Amino acid sequence: MVPRSTVILPLLAALGLALPAAAAPQYVRISYMEDSSSSMGVAWTTTSGTAGATVQYGTSKTTYALTVTGTSNKVSATLGTVSEVTLTKLTPNTTYYYRVGGAGGWSPQYNFRTGVPQNKDCGAMRFVVMGDSRAESFQGDQGVS
Repeated sequence: MVPRSTVILPLLAALGLALPAAAAPQYVRISYMEDSSSSMGVAWTTTSGTAGATVQYGTSKTTYALTVTGTSNKVSATLGTVSEVTLTKLTPNTTYYYRVGGAGGWSPQYNFRTGVPQNKDCGAMRFVVMGDSRAESFQGDQGVS
């Protein structure tokens, strides 16, 4: 018996059709942990399917020397799947380059810089705080303007 994929995939290609692409990671965000000099939380959303729960990272823009796999949880039909990874044992005051995802697709490259050790004078500090209510529109909901 011939596996279906042996017949279907070439047939789709001959017709100029393709299987839907796996969902790439979206809404990648980081969270500074209690000690921002040595750890970082990374989370992202995949709206259909899952792209994997892996972060590849390192201090080089061209090579990811380290890999950590975390967890994925289906949030809702409309919000999809949220994946989370915690990076630990990071070097203080260092820029890291990373991407998230897995076999189903990868995000573009991002970067972050770890903080200085807590017992050192960090000097001036700037930060931005942003929130998202994640409000959804449900059937029968009149909405708020």
